[in-house]
Amino acid sequence: MQKVLVQGTNLSEVRDIKNYLEAKLPYEIGLSMSPSETLHIIQSRPLNLVINCTDTYDLDSSQFLKEIRSEGYQQGLLVVSSQIDPIIMPASMKVDRVHFAEKPIELKDLKGLVVKLIKAKQLPQQQFKRFRTNQRLAVESYSSGEVVESSMFNLSVGGAYFESPSKYNASIGDLIKMSVNLKDVDTEHLMNARVVWTTRKGHYSGGYGVGVKFVKNEEVYRQLLGD
Repeated sequence: MQKVLVQGTNLSEVRDIKNYLEAKLPYEIGLSMSPSETLHIIQSRPLNLVINCTDTYDLDSSQFLKEIRSEGYQQGLLVVSSQIDPIIMPASMKVDRVHFAEKPIELKDLKGLVVKLIKAKQLPQQQFKRFRTNQRLAVESYSSGEVVESSMFNLSVGGAYFESPSKYNASIGDLIKMSVNLKDVDTEHLMNARVVWTTRKGHYSGGYGVGVKFVKNEEVYRQLLGD
């Protein structure tokens, strides 16, 4: 029998999920009300899926899921959250193989996602909306070395949009490096991206706007080496 663990701090919420999944699926559904309890359960018996219900997915949440992986748990991780940090989410997806769903979510849709995650093992992440943000970042061109201070106004798993106070000498197809400093957690995130569109006057600050798509390090190396 497949085993699913539902973890959260809202007892009513996790009970509703547990009761619904038990009524609709031939799975064994367990409850956990704390990270320490979840780790104890993972260490004591095999699980096929852990569902982490949280109001905010932030740095602390991501560190906890890293701890779960470090314990040797290799099965599915599903985060159901109202607020998902758009900076932290891509790394959690890539490194810790976390799947995300946004609240509010219908229980029937959650049930379908649970079944797909258990059967497919690795389910492609659904396309997420862009998150509005206002983060300062430094943008460096790989071709010219030019560095421009900018403001990032929205972000998704696949790309971002930023505006610079003066014209940024970037052409469509150029590779850039984006450095985002998160003062609240004293960390820096580096992201490689390719310019996909530009505008002379952005909608947020009125500065020069640039839309980018994130790329893997391997793609940057290939282009720099001329492959």
